[in-house]
Amino acid sequence: MTTKLNNLLLATALCLIVSSGCTEDETTVTQPPGPPNTGSADFTRYVAVGNSVTAGYQSYALSQRDQPQSFTNLLAGQVQTGFELPLIKDPGIGGRIRLLSLSPLTLVQEQSVAPIASSNLNIALARPYNNLGIAGAILYDIMDTTDASANFVNKSAARGNPFFALVLRNSALGRSIFQQARNLAPTFITCWIGNNDVLGYATSGGLSGSNAGLFAPPRTLPTEAVLFGVWYSQLLDSLQSIPSVTGIVTANIPNIPSLPFFTTLGPQIHAKLLPGIPLRYQRNGNKGPASDTTTLAGSPADPYILLTGYAYAPLLGRPGGKWYRDLAASRGVPVDSVMAPLMALGIDTTKPFGFHPQNPWPDALTLDDGERAIADNAITSFNATIGGAASARGIPVVDVAALFNQALAKQIYYPELGTFSSDFITGGTFSYDGIHPSSRGQAMIANEFIKIINSQFSAQIPFVSVPAVPGMPIGKTSLQADRPVSYDRWKNFLEVMGGLPASGHSN
Repeated sequence: MTTKLNNLLLATALCLIVSSGCTEDETTVTQPPGPPNTGSADFTRYVAVGNSVTAGYQSYALSQRDQPQSFTNLLAGQVQTGFELPLIKDPGIGGRIRLLSLSPLTLVQEQSVAPIASSNLNIALARPYNNLGIAGAILYDIMDTTDASANFVNKSAARGNPFFALVLRNSALGRSIFQQARNLAPTFITCWIGNNDVLGYATSGGLSGSNAGLFAPPRTLPTEAVLFGVWYSQLLDSLQSIPSVTGIVTANIPNIPSLPFFTTLGPQIHAKLLPGIPLRYQRNGNKGPASDTTTLAGSPADPYILLTGYAYAPLLGRPGGKWYRDLAASRGVPVDSVMAPLMALGIDTTKPFGFHPQNPWPDALTLDDGERAIADNAITSFNATIGGAASARGIPVVDVAALFNQALAKQIYYPELGTFSSDFITGGTFSYDGIHPSSRGQAMIANEFIKIINSQFSAQIPFVSVPAVPGMPIGKTSLQADRPVSYDRWKNFLEVMGGLPASGHSN
């Protein structure tokens, strides 16, 4: 992020970032002094299945710096059990975002390491990993056995996602995430999946999704509720069928407003709008001039302005087409090939960006009220499915949605650290991508799992000390060249984290 963002986001850079611990030398969680009482839960072989949060993805990268702070590894530390991770060489795969300065607010992106086998420092492990969280995985991916040959390279290519090959590695270990988990003969499993079945749609501004195509063109909407229900029940039944398992805990899906990716830019743009000059934005599917307007004053009809737009918000009111030039660059095509069809529709980049109907704020950077309703309805449906399917099988559910709603309401407080919130940069709960929890956010999630395990399995597992977990780093030097955070890198982020296939997925 360049210093131009200072005018929009400097207001978020409060002293709270200090109280929530932006240091780089804090100690990690200390192990309990003796084996904890795990009650009826047996953690001899603990296995975690899920997506990016399970994997420990932070600030747009999976890296060995942050993976040990995943809620899964923190939980394993509290019960003192071995837990093998696919440790990705620093600074990780994805292009990790780093905060250089609060004033002026400056974010940069570190170069991604190559998504090849040698980037996994634990690639030679002769058995499946205990942490089988795969960034970008959707529910269907857990049981899916297609494209498992050639060491899952074909699956990674089909999904546009390197982590299938880097985590699953060898079909002899199992041809799916589930099979590899089963082949470890796990005694305890955490299973948190389903976030990407709606977030892939929401983070793309409604331009792509994970649906199979039952009622609408495939990959244009969240996963169909009926398929989500069938697949989730099949997954829980399959996990319970593993003879060695003594316990399973799952979790639900956070609400969209609790994630700063969706709620940061809108209020900042609102504060800069001049009286009588609203933001003009494209609704879903509109590629031409826009008649829709908003002042982003907090109306239920207001769109969410996605964090992917932070490089373009400082350009509001100026003539220009940087968004379209960046879009062409990200596709590797001449800008004329992008602009020609749009100009035929009436787009004119000589008009003031975002304030003129012919040069509106783009659809891809907007989640309008209709798209918000689709995402909200999907989350409500998916969470009802998760709760119902788990209850019917005696499987407890961690209410992560409630935890993140507490962060949204600024109701999480630690005397040593201050108040945690869902505010971008300053809140301490989320990492610098606005989607994934920080290390301390992960610790809070671990403690929610521990609460459920202690309650449901008559255990006495000690909680993770949140103050002892590293805060978000600031100013850490990089061994590789940094670059300003830009649209093309965020596009790659959405492709990877949405789990969206390059050429379709088999359903």
